[in-house]
Amino acid sequence: MKKRTSAALRPAREYVRPTRGQALIRFENLYKAFGDKVIYEDLSLTVNDGETLTVIGGSGMGKSVLLKCLLGLIAPDSGRVIFENQDLTGFDEDDYRPVRHRIAMVFQGSALFDSLTVGENIAYPIRERFPQLPEDELAERVHLKLDMVNLPDAAPLWPAELSGGMRKRVGLARAIAVDPEVILWDEPTSGLDPISTRMINDLILLMQKEMKTTSIVVTHDMASAERVSDRIAMLANHTIVEVGTVEQMRQSKHPDVRAFIHAHV
Repeated sequence: MKKRTSAALRPAREYVRPTRGQALIRFENLYKAFGDKVIYEDLSLTVNDGETLTVIGGSGMGKSVLLKCLLGLIAPDSGRVIFENQDLTGFDEDDYRPVRHRIAMVFQGSALFDSLTVGENIAYPIRERFPQLPEDELAERVHLKLDMVNLPDAAPLWPAELSGGMRKRVGLARAIAVDPEVILWDEPTSGLDPISTRMINDLILLMQKEMKTTSIVVTHDMASAERVSDRIAMLANHTIVEVGTVEQMRQSKHPDVRAFIHAHV
């Protein structure tokens, strides 16, 4: 039996960052099933550095599963997930740690800790990543992130005191607390009123402009997809059936794309 090497003794993995605009993330020939339910069959998709790519599709198609495959929370049954030219296949929890430091996820339900204040929620990942950070610098970083999402005075509030839109924005502030290079957005506008939806869309665009992040957005909200996306990918029939710019997808002749877009007009 092969002896497992301690994470502390392993050489650091080297990531070669691509030129902006080139492939940063690649899903190659993914197959995934949960029991008899097939999620992906030969799914391939490329996300370029610096772009916002939105994955659209109906409920239960596996849009969120794709994000979890990138983070190593779910493993595909076959195929490869590539990040910065590094094959993540076979990574264990120790291997994934540096990857997850660079990729943040904004969860559909915000996933805030109800027993912590807003400020403590945002401070949590910072303390985990930088345990020696002085308290004044920690507080300054928390305030900066809340200011970025237009909630400068929310630190002392409890999650139960927040509206749905405010919870989403606090979830984003926590996600960007350690300055990720990639942000994953899981149904970011689900259940929000039009004003909150517009605010979240504006924040997705702001993250790309101000923080130079790469974003993957999964949604069934076609209006939001058209607002924030550089490119859109359509997930249907267990695979990506088409990828293109907003205008290309509007003009698509593919029956699944046309049906989805026309259903949301």
